[in-house]
Parts: sequence; C-alpha cells; structure tokens
Amino acid sequence: MTVELVHVEAFLVVAEELHFGRAAARLRVDAAQVTRRVQVLERSVGARLLERTSRRVALTPLGRDVHASLQPAYEALMASLAIARTAAESTEGHLVVGFSDSAAGHEVDELCRRFEGAHPEARLELVNVGLRDQVQALESGEVDVLISWLALAGGEVEAAAPLARRQRVLAVGAGHRLARAQEVSVEELPDLRLPKWVPSDPFLVRMVEAFTPEVTPGGRPIPRNGPEVQTLNDMASAIARGKIEHATVEGVVLFEGNPEIVVLPISGLPPMELGLLVIRGPQNARVRAFLSVAARLSAEAAEQA
Repeated sequence: MTVELVHVEAFLVVAEELHFGRAAARLRVDAAQVTRRVQVLERSVGARLLERTSRRVALTPLGRDVHASLQPAYEALMASLAIARTAAESTEGHLVVGFSDSAAGHEVDELCRRFEGAHPEARLELVNVGLRDQVQALESGEVDVLISWLALAGGEVEAAAPLARRQRVLAVGAGHRLARAQEVSVEELPDLRLPKWVPSDPFLVRMVEAFTPEVTPGGRPIPRNGPEVQTLNDMASAIARGKIEHATVEGVVLFEGNPEIVVLPISGLPPMELGLLVIRGPQNARVRAFLSVAARLSAEAAEQA
C-alpha cells in the first residue's frame, strides 16, 4: 500500500492534538477521513500507532517512536518545499535558453536584450544546441526554453509563445539555373533535388515535413531524392557545389552569408512560425517572464506589420 503525504500529515496532527475532531478541523476534512488516512499509515507499518477509545486517543509505544522520527523529517520536507516555492516565484537565478542555427537571428538577439533589460536579476545563458539535439535538450532539462519552429511542438513539447514569422526560401548554388530568378513556385519543388536527412528519426521527420510539405497545393508529390546529408554544414557544402537545392527559411546565416549560395523566395507556401517551446506543465517565474517578453515583442512586430 502506498503511503502519501496526507497520511503522514493526518497521523502527525492527531498525535499532536490527541483528538480526531480537532485534527479534522485543522486539516479541513471530516473526522472519518482522518481516521482512514491514519489507518492507511498503520496498515503500511503493520501495527497500531494510536490507541483509540470512546474517551481518549493516545500514542502506542511504537506510535511515539514513529512520531519522533517522522516529525523532524516532515518539517524538513515542508521547509525544502517552501524554499523551492520561493525560488520558483523569483526571477532571480539561471535561465538557459537553447536555439539552433536555423532559428538564430535579430529577433532572438532583441528578445534576449529586452529580457536582460527587464530582469537584470536573472542570469540568461543562450546555448546553441544544434539542429538534431534541440528537442532532446529541452526534454532532458539541459535548457529551460527552446527557440525554434512552433511546428515542431508535439507530445510533451508545447508551443508557448510566438516570436516571428519567416518567409520560405529556396537555397541554390550561385551557378544554378534558378540563381537569377526573382522567386520559385512551390509547384516547382518536385522537379528539384531536395536532400535526404540521415540518420532519420521522428524529430527530423517532423522538421522536414514542417519545412517542406509532402505534396504541393496542386497535388504534386515532393520527393526527397537528392544526396544524403547529416548536418547543416553538409547541406551548405552540397548546395554551394550544385548537388542539391534546399527549401528553408530566410535568415539562415549559414546560407545567406555564403557567397556561393543564392536564396530566393518560394511562392505558394505560408511563412514559418518561429517561437518559444517548453515542456508542457507549470513553469518557473524566470521562464514565465521570458515568455511574457517574447509575447510583447511579437505583438509589437504584428502592430508594425
């Protein structure tokens, strides 16, 4: 039988009051519920901890020993939880924010600058977690918040706040036949050599599908029939050498900062939503403050658009 904190609390209060009615009033439950909770603890121990008669309640010898050991442990636990609650409600402390190269940009810089200005008591650490490892870094607790593409949310990973919208672009080599085009239609993607990520995993599958749909709006399948790549550096090298074309988003420095690569807009695809991802559930005050700054920044950008 599993003993829970409420069972321990019931025993400790009854041991102090030596009266089930007064214990029930302190615990804000009825006396019968207090009795059941104490009985759970007694069954777990395998012996009576309280002697009960119609006129009095008293601790058994074993009950006195159990009370003497449980009371300081309970008080230490309550003190630790109080400290933890205080820390969770304070923006003072360390906040680790992860991002990948594809998400880097002026929006991220501005978000961090705004947060540090509003919360100088917090220690913000910005960590490049890599393309493949970003969701794992969030799930493992290596980072508190992940700046990435909201389309990657799923399972325990929750889209918490939008940050920016980035247009879809096609990255091609400077000598490519499309390099001088003004734009490329999404309906042309099936005719290109889009790369295959290896080794594939559920996260990469989700990412590839987010960046490039499986089918064009006109119904043409978009195959990934180009050479295999494992990293963004592999990708940039293959693009520059004219081996592949890559559908991505504007602002990726690895592509746009390379003189051997040209990026041109893709018409027919909606922008990608960049934002903040967190693990589903309650967040501490530092994370909540960071999300709040991101939401304000996004609202300002929407007003100016």
